[in-house]
Amino acid sequence: MASAASQDDEVLPTDEIAKLAALRRQQQANFAQDSNIVQGALEEAQLITWPRPQKAALDTVLVLFIVAGSGALLFGMNVLLAELSEWWYHLA
Repeated sequence: MASAASQDDEVLPTDEIAKLAALRRQQQANFAQDSNIVQGALEEAQLITWPRPQKAALDTVLVLFIVAGSGALLFGMNVLLAELSEWWYHLA
């Protein structure tokens, strides 16, 4: 039984994966002939399954909120511990 994928994820059919694997093997065989690094990078970029712009934007916003929340939490803990330290050392 296949696992359910979300609507945003795209799964390639097996025949297309086989074609891409054959293309990859052919590219590796021709590596000595094609030593242009820029052309190789462009060909590799075409083989990548890129996310949709909406999903990429949503993931970016999610990461920014997580980073901002973590930063705010750490800042709050720093202020709290600084006040606690100041209170503790002024008692003595």
